[in-house]
Amino acid sequence: MLLHGKSPIEIFSEFKFRYGESFQFWFGPTCYIIVGNVNDIQHMFTNRHIYDQGNVFIEQFSTLFPNGYITLTGSKHKRHAAIAMPLFRRAKIINNFDLVVDCTDKLLSNWSAMPSHHVRCDIVRQCQNLLLEIFGLISVDYNLDALNEYDSNHNELTRALHVFMSSCALIFYSPPIVGTLYTHFNYRH
Repeated sequence: MLLHGKSPIEIFSEFKFRYGESFQFWFGPTCYIIVGNVNDIQHMFTNRHIYDQGNVFIEQFSTLFPNGYITLTGSKHKRHAAIAMPLFRRAKIINNFDLVVDCTDKLLSNWSAMPSHHVRCDIVRQCQNLLLEIFGLISVDYNLDALNEYDSNHNELTRALHVFMSSCALIFYSPPIVGTLYTHFNYRH
């Protein structure tokens, strides 16, 4: 109803045609800047010191986890980065590349095992499960069984991570007051 039956991709394509490669729009209280040119995006990632995250992003996420790595700045950020960044170094990923391929193959085999008449598939959730499985195996050497659609609801850690990710999505797309009320009155937090 809100999008008049169009997918977000169709709406962004219309905006891109109407306003060009880069544009900004307001969705509720939040301003979004959309950059569609690959060269511009590459320039932004190369010069991250110039294009820093805005305060809106930090304010939104600090309602859910005020001492989280994303919301920290200064010396606290450096302390957390010294612990967290070694997990994502190239050598750590390359050494576990077979594990990443095995997890991806497991997801693809799950998809191929579905009946041919099966139309609806929640790809976003299944890709989140794939990332959870990979991070669990690489970082803490624990199998979350997130790729097993039938048993993933029985694993308490997997359920907790899904609750956390859905809370992040709700907080990010809501006005700050809604996020604050949600964290204060929701029994899960």
